[in-house]
Amino acid sequence: MAKKNKKANFTPSPGQIAWGVLYLAVQYTVLGELLGRLYGLLGLDLSLSMQNFIYFCVNFLAAVVIFRKYLANHLSSLGKNWWDCLKALILGYVFYWVSNYALSWALSKLIPGFANLNDGQVALLLRENFYLMAIGVVILAPVAEEVFYRGLVFGSLYSRSRAAAYIISCLLFSAIHVLGYIGSASAWVVLGCFLQYIPAGLCLAWSFQESGSIFVPIAIHILVNALGIFSMR
Repeated sequence: MAKKNKKANFTPSPGQIAWGVLYLAVQYTVLGELLGRLYGLLGLDLSLSMQNFIYFCVNFLAAVVIFRKYLANHLSSLGKNWWDCLKALILGYVFYWVSNYALSWALSKLIPGFANLNDGQVALLLRENFYLMAIGVVILAPVAEEVFYRGLVFGSLYSRSRAAAYIISCLLFSAIHVLGYIGSASAWVVLGCFLQYIPAGLCLAWSFQESGSIFVPIAIHILVNALGIFSMR
């Protein structure tokens, strides 16, 4: 009975799925261009850190507005399944660091001088405006990414195919972090960066599956990002 109750709200509603898929399509294709055109129309000359912060804000607001009932249901389930959530949070966090370390070591051997392109870009933006980027990377991005990639993609596919839920959610999660670098870096480096996000995608999806609450992968994502950016300071 506990398992059944835990996953009662695992899958978003059809309406949430439809709006969520539509937003993801916009995000992957034209969101950056639309925001750039808006800045031009308003005559705004924004720093890169401010542009990225606005991008984080738009994604965060879209996630909260589209999935507000979904988030409310999952928040209420935390108290009912706190032990499962705590175990999934701890194990998911540990699994992330172990798998990420192992893959990073392997990539450093296969691609001499390999460094994650996204981490390098974030480091530059942090130097430009640390506090603004910290809010975006530690709070806004984890909530939006977990709602869309674990809640929407993983959650909507899980009941049909567990394998498809893991594979597709991980591939999309990795892709959104490297699309902007295609054509500006070598194919091997971009592929290495893509692969580097796979362990995170797997661990976050697993923690969602085991806990039944979207707030567990959100918490893990926040902890990982917070440690990452404060180590860059």
